[in-house]
Amino acid sequence: MEKLSPEARASRKKTIWLLAEAALFFGGLAACLIWMASHFMSGANEEARLSRVKNDFEMLTTYIRMFQSSHHRLPTAEEGLAVFVRQPKSWLPSEKWRRLMDEPLRDPWRREYRYEALLDAQGYRLRSLGPDKNSADDDIILTWPKQSAKVRTPAP
Repeated sequence: MEKLSPEARASRKKTIWLLAEAALFFGGLAACLIWMASHFMSGANEEARLSRVKNDFEMLTTYIRMFQSSHHRLPTAEEGLAVFVRQPKSWLPSEKWRRLMDEPLRDPWRREYRYEALLDAQGYRLRSLGPDKNSADDDIILTWPKQSAKVRTPAP
């Protein structure tokens, strides 16, 4: 092993420190870019989830209208959306029932949608509890007959 002169050793140390500083700088820059991309993508992901909920509401509304057309009424609160998966036990054998879904439809946060029959029995409300799993201000709601999806999202 050959001996390095003091100048060569100093130059090598300086090069090593420069490389270490560059690695820290570029590592930090990469971390910032990854954070920014994930922050941007989470917003896009949230928009995609809300879009999916609206599409699911449209599909459920179609099923509810099919049910209403066949039975001349809306599903009751007790029947809920489960009436599209299995025949209610309270139904008579003579009542015509048709399966529309293999399993209950779930929102993007993996919870079943909620169905609420309105008091006048002439309307209904579909609800997703949203990302927080609680009934609160960030719920996603469609009320019919208004036919408008009210989306309330939490403040950033």
